[in-house]
Order: sequence, then C-alpha cells, then structure tokens
Amino acid sequence: MDLYSIGELVIDFTPGSEPASYIRNPGGAPGNAAIVAARSGLSVGVCSSVGDDDFGRFLVQTMEENGVRVINPNLCAKAITTLAFVTLAPDGNRSFTFARKPGADMFLEERAVKEEDIRNSAIVHAGSCSLSASPAAEATARALRLGHELGKLVSFDVNYRNVMWNDNQAACATKVREILPYVDLLKVSDEEVGMVGGEEALPGLMEEYGIAVVVETLGGAGARGFFGGKCWDVAGRKVPCVDTNGAGDAFWGAFLSSLRIQGVEKAGQLTEDIVRRAMEYGNAAGALTVQKKGAIPALPASDGNPLLGNWLFSALSFLSYNMMAAITILVPLTRDLEDESTIRQGLLLGSGVLTVIFVCILMPMLWFKSLVGEAELPMLALASRLLSVLGVIYALLLLAGMFTAALSCLFGITARMEARRGSPLPRWQLAALCAAAFAGSIFGFKNVVSYVYPVCGYVGFFALLGVAAHYRFLRKNGLDNRQLSH
Repeated sequence: MDLYSIGELVIDFTPGSEPASYIRNPGGAPGNAAIVAARSGLSVGVCSSVGDDDFGRFLVQTMEENGVRVINPNLCAKAITTLAFVTLAPDGNRSFTFARKPGADMFLEERAVKEEDIRNSAIVHAGSCSLSASPAAEATARALRLGHELGKLVSFDVNYRNVMWNDNQAACATKVREILPYVDLLKVSDEEVGMVGGEEALPGLMEEYGIAVVVETLGGAGARGFFGGKCWDVAGRKVPCVDTNGAGDAFWGAFLSSLRIQGVEKAGQLTEDIVRRAMEYGNAAGALTVQKKGAIPALPASDGNPLLGNWLFSALSFLSYNMMAAITILVPLTRDLEDESTIRQGLLLGSGVLTVIFVCILMPMLWFKSLVGEAELPMLALASRLLSVLGVIYALLLLAGMFTAALSCLFGITARMEARRGSPLPRWQLAALCAAAFAGSIFGFKNVVSYVYPVCGYVGFFALLGVAAHYRFLRKNGLDNRQLSH
C-alpha cells in the first residue's frame, strides 16, 4: 500500500437546506485523507473501528466504493458508530457536537494493527483524535511506532476536537508529544499550533524530535512549510467557501499523495521543491473541498479522461489513430511504387515499430505508476526522475518525433492537395499550413492528447472497419493487388 491510515471513521451530520435539518455524510479525518489519496490514484488502507449498525456498514461501504481497503472489517458490538453533528457559521467555519459516550471508534484494539500491513506500506498516517481514548490510543501508537521502526514515512495530524478531550487541551498536547519521536511529517493548523509551543517553536520542535517536515495550514490564506531550516508560504486559492469541514484533511491527503506520486519513500528523499509541489497540490484539493457541503462528498476526485475510460479503449484509440494517420500519409507514396513487396514490407515494419513504441511507453508507466501519475507527459517525467540526463534525451527525442510527425502529415496533405490540383501548391498555402500546425501545437499538447487524439482514434477505428469492408468488396469484384493499393 502507498498509505496506511489509522483512526476514527464517523458520521458527520451536516446542516441541510431546511432549518434544523441534518444530512448524513461519511467522515473522520483519517478516512477523509485516505479517500483523497485513493482518488489521487494511490493504493490505500484504513484501520478503524465502526459500530455493528447501519451507520458502520455505511462507512465500510463508502470506503470500499472509493477504493480504500478496510483493514479491520470486524464491526464493534460494544458501542454504536461515533456521530458528529456539525454546526456551520455564516463564513463556512464549523463546530462539532459528538455522540461518543462511548463511540465505536474508541474500541480499535492493538491486535487490529498488523505488522505485515505496516511493512507493506510506504506511509503510515494518524491523527490526534484517536489518541483521546483507550484502547484506540494504544493501537494508534503501535501503528506509528511500527512505521518508524520499519523505516516508513510516518505522518501525523494535530487534529484537536475539544469535546473528545473534555476541553483538556493540555492532555491532548501531552499525548501528541509522546508520539512525536516517530513522526516524519507533521501537520498542524494555525488554531492548533499553540499546542506544540507556537509557530516560533516549530524549528526547535523539528530538531528535538527529528521531524523532517512541518506544515502549518492557514485556512483561506494557504499553508506555511518548514523544511531544511527554511520557512515559506504557499498562498491559498480564492474560492467561494460553503463548508470548511474536511478541507484540512483534503489538503493533507493530497499532500501525502503528491509525495508518493513524486516517488518519495523515505524522509531523506525530500527536497524543498518536492515539498512545495506537495503543498500546492494540497492547496488545490482544499480549495475544491470548501466549495461543497460535507467532508467526503466534497473531497476532490481525479477527473480522468471521459474519452479514455480504461487501458483497452486507450490502446484501441492509440492503434487506430496511428494506423489511420499512417494510411493517410502512405497512400500518396504508394502511387509511385511498382514493387508490391515494398508496400508489404513498409506496412509490416511500420506496424512492428508502432507496437514496440506502444509497449515501451505502456510498460514503464505501469511499473512506475506512482512516479508518473500526476504528470501531463508521464514518460518525460519518469525519465527525468530516474536520471536528469535521461529527461533531456527523452525531451529531444520527443521534440524530434513531433517534428517528423508534423512533416509527415504536412507531406501527406500537400501531396493529396497537389494531386487534386495537378500542380504544386503556392508558397503562401504551404506557409498557411505550417502556421496552422504551429498554432495547433501552441493550443496545448495536453488538450490535443486528451481530446483530439482519442476522438480521432475512435473515428479512425470505424474508418479502418470501413476500409477493411471496402477492401473485401473490391476483392470480390476481381481487383488485383496493384489496383487495390491505389
């Protein structure tokens, strides 16, 4: 797993559209962060305790529907699922009232935390809420300790809820300090930073406990990062705020996701650029979340490409697009060829090269998915992260490939136009075609790849079916190979 998240899963009752009405929503900070990571393409598991009731089954179902593995599937018979009633202020800020006397989240036991699960994870994440009661506190501490001992990245969110701690902030601060020796990545909000000595004490705290990164979230103002003796701000995004519930969890889940997408497995691999990118990714996720009500329902999801739903459609689109383009380019050339074997050899060679290119692109993307999941040009990103010089070489090859493809397309178009005219094209028309191709590249490689390419691919697929049907029809009418090639 990329992320092992341990802690509370609860039901958030958020205000409805009618006065004094509430809407049931799944929630709980560790679960929120887990779902953000899963929606970012990571493999994720959550270890929690929910009640043997409809609410508990609803939470389990929600995790599974979002691709999160439920590590502790046993439903708790000792208490009902913990319930949180959310009150929203006019500016979108919230307060909580918990039905937790006791709640099922408190009964997560140490035996549910398996060393094998921790060993097979890259990041272990928890928050302070699950430290508020036994035996969940001991289970949480065990997970963080195992993560530290096994050399995993350990993440912790100082997520103070006064009702869970009976308004005893000092007790929460004491528990937090007990687990800080295990922590590599610490998140704290501007409202909670006082629990760890205040913002000015953060550099000393990092040195004392060996914490690699501290991120202080600043609400709508963004976030402040502390790393390598430096401190910097990443500005928030200005968006209409409806409900801040879950925004911090969205930020941190996206932050952790970005670290994994950038290939980070150990604290020693962190750099300032990596942390900055992760903070920017987190800010974007938080900004999306505050624009809707509810925690998990508002969490951002990767849009994906509706035109390329899975690898099968992507592969079909890739092949048909390139085959149709090849036919368009090669047909004018075959008019000047007398040897049929040359045509066959060219088709076989082109098909073989196309297949090799397809495999060379697809396999590294599958093997190194965590490295390329966020990149618009995944192979370029992969090459750059493996070795910087490889990134330069691949970029030059990509540029050469795009340039030669453009020249080939231009030749095919001009050859067809000149054949129809019976004379060479005027220079101004050639210049117009070159300008159109250049403008198309400026339009955006991502847009071309994401939309124009698959649409042409699907059109090409049906066009190839038409070509095959037409070929068969002509065969039945007695045309020889030479006539068919024209």
